[in-house]
Amino acid sequence: MTDQATTRSASPIMRNILALGVAQCITWTASTVAILLMPRYLGSADLGRYSLALLSATIMNLGVDLGVATYLAKQIPREGHREGSKLAWNSIGLSLALSAGVTAVAALAVTLLIDNPATSAVFFIILVLVPLQALFIRTSASLRGAQDMSPIAWADGTGRCLTVLLMAWLLLTGRGVQAVCVAAVIGATVTLLISGVAFRRRFSFTSPISVSTWKTLTMSGLPFLVWQASLQIYGQIDILILSVMTSHSEVGWYAAAYRLISVPIFAPTIIGGAAFPAISSAAAVGDWHRVSHLARAALRACLAITVPVSFGTAVLSSQLVDALHYPVDFENMVPLVSLLALHIPIVAVTIVVASCLNAIDRQWSWVKVGVAAAVLNPALNFPLVPVTQRLYDNGAIGAAVVTLLTEIFMLAGGLALLPKNILGRPALEASARTVLAGLLMVIAILPFRQTPLVALVLAGAIIYVASAFVLKATTVAECKSLMRLLSSRASRNVNRPNLRPDGPQEAMSIPPA
Repeated sequence: MTDQATTRSASPIMRNILALGVAQCITWTASTVAILLMPRYLGSADLGRYSLALLSATIMNLGVDLGVATYLAKQIPREGHREGSKLAWNSIGLSLALSAGVTAVAALAVTLLIDNPATSAVFFIILVLVPLQALFIRTSASLRGAQDMSPIAWADGTGRCLTVLLMAWLLLTGRGVQAVCVAAVIGATVTLLISGVAFRRRFSFTSPISVSTWKTLTMSGLPFLVWQASLQIYGQIDILILSVMTSHSEVGWYAAAYRLISVPIFAPTIIGGAAFPAISSAAAVGDWHRVSHLARAALRACLAITVPVSFGTAVLSSQLVDALHYPVDFENMVPLVSLLALHIPIVAVTIVVASCLNAIDRQWSWVKVGVAAAVLNPALNFPLVPVTQRLYDNGAIGAAVVTLLTEIFMLAGGLALLPKNILGRPALEASARTVLAGLLMVIAILPFRQTPLVALVLAGAIIYVASAFVLKATTVAECKSLMRLLSSRASRNVNRPNLRPDGPQEAMSIPPA
């Protein structure tokens, strides 16, 4: 095989990770600007209103999506071009119909239930995001299933960058929260346009009105819908509980802390998103050796990035918040940052485990874990939020503790469901070495916490990398092996015509536990 042919046969995973990584740098920069400006210029109360309105839009999009997006990302790699295009375009038609109905009902609810004119204006503007985000979710899921993630990355990165630039200009010129909402709508529109162009080029147009296909999409997305509903409940119910049991300011502190610690989540999101279609494709043809290699490589990469960031953020939370120069009351987010930072590596591992479970058709079992978490989270929040409110005058501390406990529960449930031969002892040993390297980094920098933050971050990074190599959490040979793995084909059939060009692959068997 020639070098040119080898290059052409390189796996979509590496291309997708590179594209997502480059675009994520743009998004990361944009998020940093938002983290710096929004709490400072909006204040905790308006930031709380804005976060609550965004959460409401997210919940509405859950009802619009019906779990179809995850089904598309899983099923399109197994279909031929014609059937894949049919699924993709029908999902757009279904999304348009549902988003119109949900938005109309939500507008009526805002009119009837919200008395404050300023708050209702924020909600009305954010409602425009519902159909825009719903369509982007469907177009991006379809492109993800086709393992063409570059357009998704650039659409999201460009839209976020534009949003933050507009927000920055509006905030610096004295505009308030309503103007920030308008900027979010403009950014979402640009994101949809960019992804829509790529979607139109990738998938041959099929009439989006097919009752039988809409039924297939709805029924097939049901397990993913239940899971996503559970995810929203256990992942976002804390904001709703805080808004009812505390003040808008505490919602603002919690939202700011969550936004800050969410920045490192880009790594597992990119790696897991790029690997999922390939894992699904390999599982569909029973290539369990490939599934195991991809899952272990994704896990090691996720932990290598998130462990030092998580541990360092938890230890240096006070210095980090001071460096942001927020208003004085945002000092209350310091313990929130420390607690929430600890759940970053847990989320990273859970993303990899969930990808594997969905790829091997164990999504209903995974859904049961999500439902249990959705019950556990509010059950713990209702007593802990008022307790921490009474003890520390900060109910958000209770919400942060519950978030950490819920993520631990989710990870334990996912690992119990995953066949042991997919990750196995090698993954456990590598993970333990990575965590130990992170602990050594923390021990080394703890006595010097009064040192300037930049110097501490640089020293911590050097200590972590050195510890990782000394402990053999990673080696040069393993790094080269990972690069070769990502550069090879995602599976024997990823870049070949499907075994059944116009239908699904043969039913796969579950690997032995």
